Amino acid sequence: MNRGLLIVLTQKYLKEILTYDPDTGLFTRIKGHKIGTQITGNTQGYLSIRVGYNSYRAHRLAWLYVYGVFPKGILDHKNRDRLDNRISNLREASRALNMHNAGLNKNNTSGHKGIHQLPSGKYRVRIMHKRKPVPLGSYDTLDEAIEVRKDAEFKYFDPRIPT
Repeated sequence: MNRGLLIVLTQKYLKEILTYDPDTGLFTRIKGHKIGTQITGNTQGYLSIRVGYNSYRAHRLAWLYVYGVFPKGILDHKNRDRLDNRISNLREASRALNMHNAGLNKNNTSGHKGIHQLPSGKYRVRIMHKRKPVPLGSYDTLDEAIEVRKDAEFKYFDPRIPT
């Protein structure tokens, strides 16, 4: 194969070289180098698989393997485990849904997304909407702040809607 050629990866070719188990999310080589081995490479917390001269994230290959097309945009791991590539754990997502599903920031001190304790002891609440912070006020108790944040999540971003 000539390195200068652009090869479009298809579901048909993928199925010729790999098997994918949608219940476990595991890929196994059936053609080429190391036949019969499960794919375990990891880059930036994601499983990557080399096909020809290109490397692909396994969750995107799982989508191609099952649905016959690459996802149009972001593919979200519902349970936040980047190595869990079961098809039931993957969904196409908007950036907002993907960010909503992200874990807590490492600097978070309240234990709740969008809630920050001020030096006064009050809790400041905000939510991101259309890539901009929306201030939701300051509250005396963490319970009040949590309730306001939950209401705002429903108002600005209903997580039941799979966007």
